[in-house]
Amino acid sequence: MTSEVAHPLLRKVDDVIANHPDRIAIIDKDGVEYSYATLSKKINYCRQVLKEKGVRLGTKVLVAVPMTIELYAILLALFSLGGIAVFLDPWLKGKQMGQIIRKAKPELMIISSRLRILALLLPATWSIKSWWGVKKLKELDAPWSKTPVTNEDLALITFTGGTGGFPKGADRTFGFLAAQLDALEDHLVGEGVLRDYTNFPIVGLADLAMGNTVIVPSINLMKIHESDPSEVSKSLELTKANRLIVSPALLKKAVQGFIQAKSSHGIKEVLSGGAPISFELIETCLDNFPQVEFEAIFGSTEAEPISVTSFDKMRQKMTDPLKGVFVGTPGKKVRVRIIEAYTGVINAAKFEELTCQPGEVGELIVTGDHVNKNYFEDQAAFDENKIIDSEGTIWHRSGDMAYFNNEDMYLVGRLHRIMSYQNKVLHPYPIEFLVERKFGLMDIGYIKSKEGQFFLYIGGQKEIKEAAIREAIQNANYPIDKIIARNKALPRDPRHRSKLDLSKLGH
Repeated sequence: MTSEVAHPLLRKVDDVIANHPDRIAIIDKDGVEYSYATLSKKINYCRQVLKEKGVRLGTKVLVAVPMTIELYAILLALFSLGGIAVFLDPWLKGKQMGQIIRKAKPELMIISSRLRILALLLPATWSIKSWWGVKKLKELDAPWSKTPVTNEDLALITFTGGTGGFPKGADRTFGFLAAQLDALEDHLVGEGVLRDYTNFPIVGLADLAMGNTVIVPSINLMKIHESDPSEVSKSLELTKANRLIVSPALLKKAVQGFIQAKSSHGIKEVLSGGAPISFELIETCLDNFPQVEFEAIFGSTEAEPISVTSFDKMRQKMTDPLKGVFVGTPGKKVRVRIIEAYTGVINAAKFEELTCQPGEVGELIVTGDHVNKNYFEDQAAFDENKIIDSEGTIWHRSGDMAYFNNEDMYLVGRLHRIMSYQNKVLHPYPIEFLVERKFGLMDIGYIKSKEGQFFLYIGGQKEIKEAAIREAIQNANYPIDKIIARNKALPRDPRHRSKLDLSKLGH
C-alpha cells in the first residue's frame, strides 16, 4: 500500500499549505500566530534534523514536547518519515515512566528544553542513544516528501495511566490515524475557517488537516482546575476563537469566565469530552448561553469518538437520575454490543454466550476502523481488554457498564465497581447522579467496602444534610451504612479527574 493511501493526514495538510499558505495554522499559548506556510517550513526543518539523526520507517521516537507549533511540526515530519511517536502520560510516576522507556526502547528522544533536566533524573533515559533538545524550530524552505507506509505500520504509541496497574501502550497505526481523522471530521466539519480553542492534541491534528486554526490555551494544561476563568475568557476574546473543543474541566472555567464577562466572545459551538460532564455544567451552559450549540463527545483512549450528542438532548433524557448517564447514540462508524459482566478473558465462544438482550445492563464493547486493536508488546493487556469473535473481528472492552433504551445509550458504572446487595446488582452512577441533582453536590463516590458496608463519600464539603441524603438514598432502594464528607476533593485519576481511586479511599 502506498503512502498516498495511508497518509491522508499529510496529504490534506499538504493541500492546505499549497492552497492557503497565508492562513493561520496555529496560535501558540503566548499568542503568536503561525501561518500554514510557516508550519510547512518548520516541518521541513524537522525532517532534515530527524533524517540526520537516523529516523526512518519504524524508528521509535520518544516525544516530550508540550502542545505547541513545535509539537505539530515534529509529529508531521516524523509521520512523513514513517517514524513512530511514543508518548507518555505526563501524570505517570517517574518509576512508571522508567519502566515504559526500558520496554519501548526509543532510539531518539525529542524533548523541550525546560523538561530536559527532569528527564535526566530518570536513569532509563540515559540509555537513549540520541537526544534532540527543542526550543524554537528553525525554518527551511524546501519541498518535503513522504516515506511509503502501509496502514499496518505503527505511527503512535500512547502510554496512559489510570488508577492502578502498569500503563498500557495503545498502538495507533497509520490506518488507525486515517480512520480516526475520518471519524473526527464528521463532527468537526463546519462552515468557513474555524478557530478552535482546544486542549486535545489529536483534535489539533484533525484541524490542521481541515485547514482550521488551532488555538493553544494559554493556561497550564496540567493544572486546569487551578486556572483563572477570566484568563481563559480573555484568551478566547483576544484570539477570536469561534469554537471550543475542550475537556469538561476547561469548559467549566470558560463558562465561568463568560458569565463574569457577560459575553461568550463569539463562540458559536462547543464540544466537550474526555471525562463525565456534570448535570450542573450542562444546565449552566444551556441556561446562560442559548445561542451556543453545546455537544458532548463520549469515547476513550482506545475508541474516540463512540458517540456525540447535544447538551439539550442530555438534559431531556436525564430527567430521571436513576436511569443513569445518557451519552447519545453510537456513531455510524462504530459497532457496539452489550455483554454480561465478566472479569476473565473472553474467547469467541464465550463472547456469544455473554451477549445481552436489548435493555439489559452489561459491559459496552466496541469495534470499528478507529477503535484500537492492540497494545505495544503486551499480550496480557490484549487478553484482558480485547475480544476476537468467530469472524476474526477485534472488539474493545470499554469497562463501562451500560444499557440501551431503544437507540439511547446510558452508562451506569464501571466493570470493576459492580456491587451486590441481597442478591441484587447495584451500579454507582444512578445514585451518585441522584445525590448530585437533589443536593447540588458535585464530588460524589458510592462504594461498597471489602467488609460489605456501603459508603457515600462527598468531597469538597464541610457541612452536608446527612439525614436528608440518607433518606433519599434509602428511598431509591440503595443501601447506605455511612456518609463521609471530606474537605478535600475525592481522589481520582490525575489525567481526567474522573475515575475514583478506591485504593486512596482505603478500599
